Amino acid sequence: MNQIQKAKLEFVGIDDWSRPVWKVPETNVFFGSLDKLCSNEDKEQVLEGLKLSELCWFGSWFNCEPMGNNILTLGNILTLNDGRKIEVSL
Repeated sequence: MNQIQKAKLEFVGIDDWSRPVWKVPETNVFFGSLDKLCSNEDKEQVLEGLKLSELCWFGSWFNCEPMGNNILTLGNILTLNDGRKIEVSL
C-alpha cells in the first residue's frame, strides 16, 4: 500500500490568460483558478483569499488548457501515474 505524501502546491506564476497557476512539487501536475484572474501587480491581493476548492486541474504544463475538473471533485489526495498518492494543500 502506498503511503500518502503531503505536498504544498508551489505557485509558479500568472499564465497568458491572467490565471494564477500552481504546481504539485516534483511532478508535472498543474492547478489554477478560472474564476479569480490577476496580473502581476494585483496577484498578492487575489492569491491571499484563494481557497484550494477554487482550483481546477490545468493539465501537465504551464499555460495548458484547463481540464475543468475542480480539485475537490478529483479529491485533494491525487493518485499520480506512477502510483504515488499526494495530499495537496495551498
